[in-house]
Amino acid sequence: RDATRRALDRSTKLAAKGVLSNQALDRIQSEHGVAAELVISSEANLAQLRASVDLANAALADTRVQAPFAGLVTRVHIARGEYLLSGTPVVDLVDDHKVRVFASVDEADAGRLHPGMKVRVECDAYPGQPFWGKLAWISPVLLRDLRQNRHLEIEVSLDGPAEQLKVGMSADVEIVVEEHKDVLFVPSNVIMRHGDDEQVYVLAGGRIEKRLVKTGLSNWDRSEILTGLSEGERVVVSLESKGLKTDVRAREKGTLPSARTAY
Repeated sequence: RDATRRALDRSTKLAAKGVLSNQALDRIQSEHGVAAELVISSEANLAQLRASVDLANAALADTRVQAPFAGLVTRVHIARGEYLLSGTPVVDLVDDHKVRVFASVDEADAGRLHPGMKVRVECDAYPGQPFWGKLAWISPVLLRDLRQNRHLEIEVSLDGPAEQLKVGMSADVEIVVEEHKDVLFVPSNVIMRHGDDEQVYVLAGGRIEKRLVKTGLSNWDRSEILTGLSEGERVVVSLESKGLKTDVRAREKGTLPSARTAY
């Protein structure tokens, strides 16, 4: 096209001077027109080819499986050479960068919870080794289980690393709704309740006596004692022992035997 344009420019000048015939000028103009049309056709063809390349690249990109985040592959669902449909699961990918714990809370406790509360997490695989964290998320809706019991889903974020924990482990979650420090406490399972009365068995002077107490904060493990006991008193923990009752002679486990032994 550029060559025919230059030839046309020269021919036009020559024709104006009468050196070139009009017939020759018409032929050169026709050649330039054909060249210009070829360029337009080629550019259209090039645009179509580029669109085909873009479409092929997009199709190629769809064949690549890219993880949306860095994590741990826990399961592969396909084998090499298999054909896949769009939406077919390929792998199970777990984000193990920061361990989170999901749990259910009874409906009755929903009003006591708010994000940021301290949480203690315990796993059967690591007895006596609690993991501490915070309440990070509380579901805005209640769910029902198969028995129609309502519960609230929560999420706990752990403080610091917890490499020992494995994805899928079960855990017990305790949310600290209130905390008292430096208090007198006993194991919760030693407290006997009869109506509004709370009682414990105490070993005093070699005999068993029943003591009325008043408890404060409590959980599954410990109960705060407000009144009825003093620090250092010995409380009976083996309530299932045969013959255990008031005024029975007893001894601490490991001491010299006495006439009658409660535990």
